[in-house]
Amino acid sequence: KKGVKIFATRGDEGEGHAGEGSRLRGGRTGRRVGAIRNSAAMCGGQKTNLQKKMEAIEKKFKMNKRDYEQQLKILLLGAGESGKSTIIKQMKVLYGDSRSGKKGYSDDERHQFTLRVYRNVLRSTKALGNAMLDFDISLKVDSELEEALYDLLDVDEKDYTCEDFQKDAKTYSKLWQSDGFQQVYRRKNEFQLTDSTKYFYEQLLSTEEGSLGSPGYIPSVQDILRAREATTGIHEFQFVMEHHNKKVIFRMLDVGGQRSERRKWIHAFEAVTSILFIVASSEYDQQLIEHSDTNRMTESLALFEQLTGYEWFKRASFIIFMNKQDILKKKIEGDPEVNLPPSPLRAHFPEFRGKDGDYVAAKTHIQQMYEGRFRGKAIAHYHETTATDSNLVSTVFDTVKAGLIEHHLAVFFGGGKGGQ
Repeated sequence: KKGVKIFATRGDEGEGHAGEGSRLRGGRTGRRVGAIRNSAAMCGGQKTNLQKKMEAIEKKFKMNKRDYEQQLKILLLGAGESGKSTIIKQMKVLYGDSRSGKKGYSDDERHQFTLRVYRNVLRSTKALGNAMLDFDISLKVDSELEEALYDLLDVDEKDYTCEDFQKDAKTYSKLWQSDGFQQVYRRKNEFQLTDSTKYFYEQLLSTEEGSLGSPGYIPSVQDILRAREATTGIHEFQFVMEHHNKKVIFRMLDVGGQRSERRKWIHAFEAVTSILFIVASSEYDQQLIEHSDTNRMTESLALFEQLTGYEWFKRASFIIFMNKQDILKKKIEGDPEVNLPPSPLRAHFPEFRGKDGDYVAAKTHIQQMYEGRFRGKAIAHYHETTATDSNLVSTVFDTVKAGLIEHHLAVFFGGGKGGQ
């Protein structure tokens, strides 16, 4: 009874697998139940209360084992701001939550993102305003709007409310259209600015009913995908996919990517089926939030090399999403829409031998840098993604689904090499 309880607890936490230890526990449990059943038969064939209890335990044990075999535990890793949480949101949009059985976000859930979107706009405004001061760029607006900006710079994001945003909405629109904000935005790689800044400002300028600046605003799915909030701790999301007419449960764990969060990852390492490592391909010209002297991609490469060499992951398959391809393309080629000049990859990674402005050469070189740092024993699979594009994420994940399932069955239950 004690042995079965331990296995069930470990299975619930995702920390055990049906390897040698669990098979031994299962064998002992089976022998114990069999002995009690035989003893009852010898005493006249009547089922005792103890026998009934042990048969119930045996049944539960088999159910736990079967359920576990159908669960794939995927650890979502990567440096901060790489797009891990966006991938989790996409899984909910595309496949639904296995616990609720519903796809996407209900109206109530969408409402819950309203304040997060509003605070994203405030955060971007403060980042742009502070950068203007650092770069000594003039706002070039009337004194009233300038004073409104200084007031926003003093606002604590945690205290910002929906009512505050409705009051400030027109101010945000005017600031975004100012020469000063456009000028500093073109230097966005020189300071910390969220990728969705331009997107949300453009939503503010929309005159459509229910748009970001209107009183009846409810975040769209795209707004939810783009709303940024730093992940702290470990968050699990479960979804179900079909494979050979059978339902397979995916358990995807999202962990904080900042340096301060990585020490918490170790609790999620055991019994991992696969590692899904997210690379922010566009961040070759940006610095870490927590260490302004360190290039983000350099940090990501070092983390990738370290993780792929861990003993914990020797049996896990590696899927690498080369994410943010849409932003990478605009950085390499330049973005005429906002007069953003090209940002040469060579300026940050001098070993690049391609032509400046060549997006294909740049993305190929970036992937090759990660391939060169891979220390795992299994084969790594690389896929280009844009986490905010539901169609692209669906196509990519459908491609890797079968491989994930076959690897899981081979390594954990078939004794195969999986991914070799």
